[in-house]
Amino acid sequence: MSNGWMGVDRGNPDPLKPGPRRVTTKGLADQFYADTFLDTVLGVGYGSNREQIRAPYRESVWVHAAVKIKGAAVRSVPLRFYETDPEQDPTAVPIGEDDPLVQLFKRPMKNMTASMFFEAGTHHRILSGEDFWVLHDERGGILRPDSAGFFDLPAQVQPIAGTNVEHREDDKGNVIQWRFRAKTANPVTLAADQIIQFRDYDMHNPNRGVGDVEVLMRALQQEFTAERYTEALLENSGDPGGFIKIKETLSPETQREVQAQAEEEFAVENRGRHKVISGDDVEYIPNKLGPRDMEFIMLFQKVRDQVASTLGVPLPVMGVLDRATWNNYAQAHFAFWTGGNGVIPYLRSVEDTIRSLFLARLKEPRYRNLFPQFDTSGITALQAHTVEKAESARDLVRDVPGMTWPRASTIVGLEVDAEEQDALDIALVGKDKIPFELAISRTELPDESQDADEDGDEEPVDSVPAAAAGMRRLLEDWRQLEDDVDEFDRKLKSKARAYLRKYELAQTRKITKFARDGKRTKATASKLTEKEIAFLLLLREEWDALFIADIGPFIEEVVASAGTALADELGVTFIGMTDPDVIEFLLTQEIKVAEGVNSTLAKLVKNKVLDALREADTIGTLQEIIAADLPEIQGNLRKAFSTRDQRASAIAPTEVAKARNGARFMQMRKTKAVKKHRWLTAGDAAVRHSHQELHGRVLKLGENFGKLLSSPVNGLLFPGAGGAPAKEVVNCRCSTQPVLEEDS
Repeated sequence: MSNGWMGVDRGNPDPLKPGPRRVTTKGLADQFYADTFLDTVLGVGYGSNREQIRAPYRESVWVHAAVKIKGAAVRSVPLRFYETDPEQDPTAVPIGEDDPLVQLFKRPMKNMTASMFFEAGTHHRILSGEDFWVLHDERGGILRPDSAGFFDLPAQVQPIAGTNVEHREDDKGNVIQWRFRAKTANPVTLAADQIIQFRDYDMHNPNRGVGDVEVLMRALQQEFTAERYTEALLENSGDPGGFIKIKETLSPETQREVQAQAEEEFAVENRGRHKVISGDDVEYIPNKLGPRDMEFIMLFQKVRDQVASTLGVPLPVMGVLDRATWNNYAQAHFAFWTGGNGVIPYLRSVEDTIRSLFLARLKEPRYRNLFPQFDTSGITALQAHTVEKAESARDLVRDVPGMTWPRASTIVGLEVDAEEQDALDIALVGKDKIPFELAISRTELPDESQDADEDGDEEPVDSVPAAAAGMRRLLEDWRQLEDDVDEFDRKLKSKARAYLRKYELAQTRKITKFARDGKRTKATASKLTEKEIAFLLLLREEWDALFIADIGPFIEEVVASAGTALADELGVTFIGMTDPDVIEFLLTQEIKVAEGVNSTLAKLVKNKVLDALREADTIGTLQEIIAADLPEIQGNLRKAFSTRDQRASAIAPTEVAKARNGARFMQMRKTKAVKKHRWLTAGDAAVRHSHQELHGRVLKLGENFGKLLSSPVNGLLFPGAGGAPAKEVVNCRCSTQPVLEEDS
C-alpha cells in the first residue's frame, strides 16, 4: 500500500520556480495557496523574471473569457428533478418546489445560490477536470454514510476544485482517502466514500480528471512567453535589446561579473536609458529580431483558436466577429450549446453523476429513483434552431417532387418518427403520407382563356396573353395580402404553442395525480369504460373556455385589421366589430377552433391511454390500474404531445387565413360597389390542385367556389370558410379580391 498523498501534475512545489511535478505529502495544497497568496498579495506579475504561466484563468484573456462564458451559460439553466425520465417522457412534471431536495439546491451553501454553485463547478471542471462535493449537516459537520453506504439529505453541499484535493491509493490503485484544505484550516481527511467526485476521464490517471485548460498549457505557455517578450520590449522604449560581445577570452568567474554588471545597468529603474559601449575589445550587437519577425500575431490567433476549440466556445460567442456572418453566428451559438464539448453534453455528465453518485446514495428511497435534468427549454438558440428545421422540412416537401414529410424531417434532423405522424393536425394524403397542403402538383395551371358561363357568373378572359398578364397581377395582389398576415401567423403560432404546452402539463399532472389518489372503484385494465376514461381527461368545457380566452382576442385583432385594410382599399368605412355578422362570425370561429383542437387532443389522450392498457391484465381499482401502468401511459402521452410545434404551425395559418378572409368577405358584402370577388392563390407548387383550379375565377358574393371544382364540395364561400371540408381549409394560403362593378 502506498502511504503517500498524490495530486495531479498541475504545477510545481516551488511557486517561484514553476514546472511540472508529481505532488506528494501536502505539496499540492501548499502550492495552490502559495500561488493564491503570491497572486493576491504580490500580484499576478510577481517577479518580472517569472518564465512560466501559473494561473491561466487570470493570465490568459481567452481562457478567462471562455470559462466565464461557459459558466454563465450553465448558471442560466435551472436544475429540475423528475419522477420519470424526461428524456423518454417530455411531459414529465418536476417534483414540487417545497420538496427538501429542491430547497437544498436552491441554496446549496449559505453563501452560494444555485446558479453560483453550478457556475463554480463548471469553472472547476474546465480548469482542473474535477469538481468535488463535500456534504455537510446543519451544524457544518461533514456527513458520513451509514453502514449500508447511504447519506442523510445534506443541509449544505460544498464544491471544491480538483487543484485543492489529494488522494491516497491502496496497493491495487483504488482510492482509500481524500484530503483537502480550506485557506485558514488544517487539511481535512475523508474516507473514499465521503466525497462526490465529478471528473473528465484521464486515461493516464483514472482516479483523477484532466481539465481542458490543462491540455492547453503548452500553447498557453507559448502565448505567455510571447507576451513577456512584447511587454519587455514596450517597457524598454521599443528597443529589442542586444548582445555585448567581448573579444577577449573571459574566465567563467569574469563572465558572471560582467553579466551581473550588465543586468544592473539595464535594471527596471534604468529602462529606456541609452547605453554607450566603448572600447576596442567590446562590441554591442543589436537584436534584429522583433515581434513581427517572430509572427506573434499569428501565434496569438492560433492560441485563441485552440482555446475556443478545446473549451467548446466558438469565437463569435466570445465576441470575435471579424469573420462572422449572421448564419455562422447563429450556428456558433447552437454549437456552443450542443457541440461535443458544448454546454448540454457537459450538463448531461453532471446529471449522470448526480443521479448515480448522489441521489442513489441518499437514505430517502424516493430520491434514489429521481431523474435530475437541467431545463434547457428556455434557451433561445435551441428554440430558433428547431423552428428552422421544421421550416426547412416544410420547404423540402413543398419544393421537391415526391418528397414526404417523414423523409424531409429525417433529412433536416427533425425528430418526428412515423408513429407521431398520427398526432399531426394536418391531413396526410397518398401512400407517401404527404401533407396535402404542401403536396406537389404535377399539373399546369388551368387555361384561363375559356369563356365564362352565359349567366355571367364568371368573368371572361379575352386572350392567352391577357391571361398571362392578369395572372402576374393577381400574384402580386396575393403577395401583398400574404405580407400583411405573416406577423399574425407568427404571433398566433406562439400563442397556440403556449396553449398546447399548458394543456400538455395539465393533462399529465391530472393522470399522475390520479395514479396516486384517484378513484378506487373496481375496474379491468383492458376494458375501461368511457365513464372511467373520462375521470382521466381534462374537462372539455373548461379548456374550451381557456382556449377562447387565449386565442379569441388575437382572432378578433386579425378580423379588425383585415376588415379595416380592405375598407381603406375600397374607400369606405369598416363595418366594425359590433356588426351582428362580425359577432356571429367570431363566435362561430372561436368555438369551432376550440372544440376542434381540444376534441382532437382529448381523443389522442384517450387513445394513448387505451393503447397502454390494451395488453395489461391488471384487475383492481381504477387508481391501481393507472398506477401500475403509469410509465407506459406517460410514454404514450409523449407521442400524443410530441408534435405540438407542428400542431401550432397548422393551427396558426389556418385560423389567421379564416379570420382574414372572413373579415374581407363580410366587408365586401356590406359594400355596394362590390358584387363579385376573384379567387387568388400563391401561384407556386405548394398550392393544392383543387385551388389551382380556382385561381383567377370570379363568382358572385355568397356563391360556392366549390361548385367549380372537378370534384365539387360544399361550403367554400371564400378561402378557409368554416362550412368547407377540412381538406380545402387547413393551411390554405388563398384569398379573394373584390371585383368592383366598373371592373365587371
